[in-house]
Amino acid sequence: MAAGFGVAALGLFGPTDPALTGPWRGRGESIRPDGVPSTVRYRRTDDRWMRQLSVDMVLNRLEQIPMTPRTLWLGSGSPQRRAMLREAGFLARARPPHLDDGRLAPGDVGPEGWTLALACWKARAVAESLRAEGARGVVLAGDTVCTHQGAVLGKPRDRDHARRMLRSFRGATHPVVTGVCLIDLDHQDEQAFVDVAHVQWGSVSDEAIETYLDSNNWVGRAGGYNLADRINDGWDIQCKGDPATVMGLPLRRLTPMLEQMALSTLEKGSR
Repeated sequence: MAAGFGVAALGLFGPTDPALTGPWRGRGESIRPDGVPSTVRYRRTDDRWMRQLSVDMVLNRLEQIPMTPRTLWLGSGSPQRRAMLREAGFLARARPPHLDDGRLAPGDVGPEGWTLALACWKARAVAESLRAEGARGVVLAGDTVCTHQGAVLGKPRDRDHARRMLRSFRGATHPVVTGVCLIDLDHQDEQAFVDVAHVQWGSVSDEAIETYLDSNNWVGRAGGYNLADRINDGWDIQCKGDPATVMGLPLRRLTPMLEQMALSTLEKGSR
């Protein structure tokens, strides 16, 4: 779990339960590792309770509890982004914006401005629909593009388009740009930023590319590939910067922002 998140932000980004508030917030009951509530209370500085639990045990327990109005809304249908958040310690609910950005073109806008504009467009669309429902929490949306040889490359249209993208990357370095927008529904705050990582490709054979194309894992991915998958598969690829930026969420910068928003919400909500 992200540093400090389990202590400070559990009440915002994920379901809450009185049985879970004892060790983290100094009141209520605690739960034993078997999930049974216990009336035994520990002080905040007493970590005996926490030592009995694994991260998976806590997350599995939380996912069994209904969501509260305060939650982290992911403005995307991407299973990868949601999985990345979970691995970083954040439970999120998917809320795709249902906007068709495939027909849009950046025109004279650079990749950083383009991804930032799309991320904010998605986040604001989701925030508007959630406000209409009276929902609370924080909306997170992002957009990722590759840039190469002066062109902005989004998701490949088809197999041939993906093949051309992948072949063009060989023996070169290309930037990957991810724009992020966060909207706090409770306090009308909005924050946005862009992060850039550089991916260096070595030699990748045509045969390896064709085998990869057969898997269809290129579908829906900016630049037609997933960085971690290709590195794990032995491709000669290196990343300078945050690898998570290439995969769709710049967690090095995003994690402390989410934690701070969670702390801010808890502090404001307790006044």
